[in-house]
Amino acid sequence: MNCKKIRNRLSAYQDGELDEAMRAVVSEHLQQCQQCRLEYEMLIKAYQMLEADIPSIRDEQFLMRLKARLYREKAEKKAPAVPKRWIERLLVPSTAIVGLLVGAILGLHLVKTFDVSKTDIAKISAQYSHEEVLTDIPIGSITFAYNNALMSNGNQLGEE
Repeated sequence: MNCKKIRNRLSAYQDGELDEAMRAVVSEHLQQCQQCRLEYEMLIKAYQMLEADIPSIRDEQFLMRLKARLYREKAEKKAPAVPKRWIERLLVPSTAIVGLLVGAILGLHLVKTFDVSKTDIAKISAQYSHEEVLTDIPIGSITFAYNNALMSNGNQLGEE
């Protein structure tokens, strides 16, 4: 058997999980191969270091308190997620409603601010009808017809 396959089985060999035939193959290979033997010795040292760092916990009440605390911490982490979803669900529609209300209020304010009567429009158009700006309007165009309608309407309003 090659070294790669042996190295893959070293942890199972150490834990006693191999059957007798495979255990004999790994043991024989470790006696013959220095690199695999060094790998196995490092594995044993790693196991020893881990076992030295793990305290033995025999107090049942401590284990129960630890499990309860972990459960509480897990529950506390999940709790803030629910209100956050409600906030996200309400934020978009409420922002849209506020935007529409602000737009409506501003629109009403602008209508009141720029409230120009038909008489004012007629006076303004009559004022500019003599300007050279309107002389370049092609006869028969929509703008020409609109301008004539305004001027004739202004003359009627001005006479009243």
